[in-house]
Amino acid sequence: MFERLKQFGIVSRAEFILPNLGSLILGLAWGANRTSDLTGLIILLVLSFSVINLSSTIGAQINAYYDYELDMKDERKKQLVLAEESLGRGRLRLAFIVEFFCALVLVSIFTVIQGKPILSILWGLGIFLGWAYSATRARCFSCLSPG
Repeated sequence: MFERLKQFGIVSRAEFILPNLGSLILGLAWGANRTSDLTGLIILLVLSFSVINLSSTIGAQINAYYDYELDMKDERKKQLVLAEESLGRGRLRLAFIVEFFCALVLVSIFTVIQGKPILSILWGLGIFLGWAYSATRARCFSCLSPG
């Protein structure tokens, strides 16, 4: 069980969670206003940080999923490839689908609290662009690779 969590952390790029603490500034920008009480501000910060990190995790997993063939050729990404193989591609795909819907719920709550539907639209666009980048980049590079 612990080994599987470790592999999942590698594929999810868990090392980026702490650097995402800086993204709380974005959360403050989204959530703070002059009438925010401390409890409301904390709720918005927790939601912001959760959405940012869950979205980052989804992006990392999607990237690992689609770049698998490219990453196999890169010695620097050996640990990432081994972690993905250990987890299995089906389990990885299921993980980012479940995480997507969890993040969608959090974004929806955030959007309702803020009363700004554009936040959901922008989040969805960001997830789509991340997926499109990873999916098309992997295909483009595999087409260019000899043999």
